[in-house]
Amino acid sequence: MPTVLIGLLLAATALSQGGCRNSEKASSVQTDVPADLKIILGHNAAPAGRLMGYTIQGDGGAIRWEGKYPGENVEASGRLDEEAVRSLWKRIQEMGFLQMQQQVPGGVHWFVNVEANGDSRRVTWSRRDTAALTPVQQLYEDCRDLVEEAVRGSES
Repeated sequence: MPTVLIGLLLAATALSQGGCRNSEKASSVQTDVPADLKIILGHNAAPAGRLMGYTIQGDGGAIRWEGKYPGENVEASGRLDEEAVRSLWKRIQEMGFLQMQQQVPGGVHWFVNVEANGDSRRVTWSRRDTAALTPVQQLYEDCRDLVEEAVRGSES
């Protein structure tokens, strides 16, 4: 009986330590921006299914576009500094964006798509349901503002 009890305690200890290690890995935030990072955000402008939006690359490249698909008909471009991109990447990880499951399409909808480390996730919503922004809606607005600021900086 004591041998069985000791075996069970050892097994439980091993599982709990392994579980801690896995949860630590899951909660760790990468500081380096992935080379393939791409943040695409936009909304559909109901007539003829046109999209309007922005793209941010891991290297800081930023564009404003309008067309039938993201990146079509680039209207303006600029550059975000390295710290701004790193801060966005950290925020995306902390909010668990690549694990989110939110698809709420509607006639007019907004979206954020993040591609990183070979993974991709798209989150959509049809309208703001509350006075307060959700974390994804706030991310959308902040990314939009960063691109608009970068575009203005490149035009002057």
